[in-house]
Amino acid sequence: EILVVHPDGRKYTAKAFGDGGSDDDIAETWDIKEFNGLPAAGTWTLEVRDNWAQDTGSIESFELTIK
Repeated sequence: EILVVHPDGRKYTAKAFGDGGSDDDIAETWDIKEFNGLPAAGTWTLEVRDNWAQDTGSIESFELTIK
């Protein structure tokens, strides 16, 4: 499960729990229109949850581009 969290606390679900199967890598781009018109300043957060007990993993990098 991947969530992008706006500085005001609003969350966007980029990848829902159960959507992805056994993918080893996630290399995707999301156009998050839900945040259009909101201020971009502040601390953005990426929340990632691996809900499968047998898995392990790490985040090697991510990028947020605001246009």
